[in-house]
Amino acid sequence: MTFLNLAVTYYAFMGHTFALRNLINVLTFKIRIMKLKVYLIAVTITMTSLLSNVSAQNQKEDKSNIKKFQQVQVSHDMKDLVTLEYRDTFAEGIWKINVRIYNESGKLLYSQALRNKKGGAKFGYDISEFPAGDYTFEIFKNRESIYSKDIVKQPSIAYAVK
Repeated sequence: MTFLNLAVTYYAFMGHTFALRNLINVLTFKIRIMKLKVYLIAVTITMTSLLSNVSAQNQKEDKSNIKKFQQVQVSHDMKDLVTLEYRDTFAEGIWKINVRIYNESGKLLYSQALRNKKGGAKFGYDISEFPAGDYTFEIFKNRESIYSKDIVKQPSIAYAVK
């Protein structure tokens, strides 16, 4: 073999080697891109699943724990005054509740729709003219009972003056 044949063979070999290395680098790069795509798809699926579960859980909690953010207190004093305090942590704009008073046989005696622009309000009811007995104060919001309390009105005692 002559020097020229040897040089051509060497450069041909080097050219094929370069082409082969270049092909290996391209394939390695494509494999890395494919791995990255698979990884990103897996992360996307995992995050979507996780976020949908959290969202579904929050919706369940929002529906089941709505009463947690509404505070209702009904108190009764010795002068037969009943005080209703209502607070709604998440009230935006005007809120509306309905107060209903039932006697012990379940008959509706009084109903009132209450509205307010603030997060809470205080209302008073005088039950001194009601006959003695058990009464139920029930508070509704969006046609759902959110609070109920039984109040017992004692008979009035008249004092004789001498």
